[in-house]
Amino acid sequence: ESTRTEKIAAIVFFTITSSF
Repeated sequence: ESTRTEKIAAIVFFTITSSF
């Protein structure tokens, strides 16, 4: 459970950071 949530959060965070 936590692994999946953290993985998704990491991807989203990385995508947002890449945008800026």
